[in-house]
Amino acid sequence: MSTKIVNEFIRKFSLETSNIDRLDNDASERIYYRTDNKIIAYIPKKKGESIYNFINATKILNSIGIKVPRVHIQDNELEILLIDDFGNNKISKIIDQYDIEEILKKCIDEIINIQSNKPKNDVLIFDLKAIIEETLMFIDWYLIKEKNISISNNDRNSFIDIITSLYHKAKIKNNVYVHRDYHVDNIFYFPQEKKQIGIIDYQDLSIGHASYDILSILEDTRNPIDKKLEKRLLNYFIVKSKFDINEIIKGYNFFSIQRNLKIIGIFCRLKHRDKKFKYMDLIGNCKEFISRMLKNSEYYDLNSWILKKDKYF
Repeated sequence: MSTKIVNEFIRKFSLETSNIDRLDNDASERIYYRTDNKIIAYIPKKKGESIYNFINATKILNSIGIKVPRVHIQDNELEILLIDDFGNNKISKIIDQYDIEEILKKCIDEIINIQSNKPKNDVLIFDLKAIIEETLMFIDWYLIKEKNISISNNDRNSFIDIITSLYHKAKIKNNVYVHRDYHVDNIFYFPQEKKQIGIIDYQDLSIGHASYDILSILEDTRNPIDKKLEKRLLNYFIVKSKFDINEIIKGYNFFSIQRNLKIIGIFCRLKHRDKKFKYMDLIGNCKEFISRMLKNSEYYDLNSWILKKDKYF
């Protein structure tokens, strides 16, 4: 279906295309095609995506000086955009050519640039309700669907209560723009340009906690880094951003657990719903991140809840 719609888009706008190649669409429902230095992005609403979110986030990030793809054509009816192609400079593909610490510092600097701009009421807040909804994917898709474990309403409510309590104990403040999927597969490096960092897949831009994006890049399940390097880079962010160290550490630890529980659920959903199996090999990294945090006494209740349901977790 997507190929038919894209061909209609090409005819509608009389685009000259010498070749067109479908790109790996990662774990999302969006579909991308590369054609003559441009990207055709199909963003189907019925799959839970939103062309309007993408456009809104593009405008916001562009207005605060962040390098994002320009939108050349927007077709709301076909749910397709024609945008800039950032080429083959994706950091995940070229990081071995550079000093990993230095290039990740550049990525962190861009987080700080984004967060230095006071957010307006132009995107959703990544609040407790959204966090609970995301985290429940761990129950629905990992425990129930993947592990075939029975979960009662009392079990579910107990889990929600635990996450809610941890959220409040971490004193989460939602007061900065967050990308929500900030990792090296979504970041590009342009060493010869004034703006060296470019970002994509920012359609979930929200108002959230300052620790979220730094956690996303330092605990990247697809590209995990050395723990000593993680610690140095987290300290680099805290010092340079001038956020309160306790606020960042508490948020970082909370979202380490929350985000990786969500990711496990997403990977299992990709397997069972979308027949995409390759992400299952990455669940071990997620579990390692979670287990490291669950050793802290403040997460005793959550650790007990998980091990009661899956003793091999």
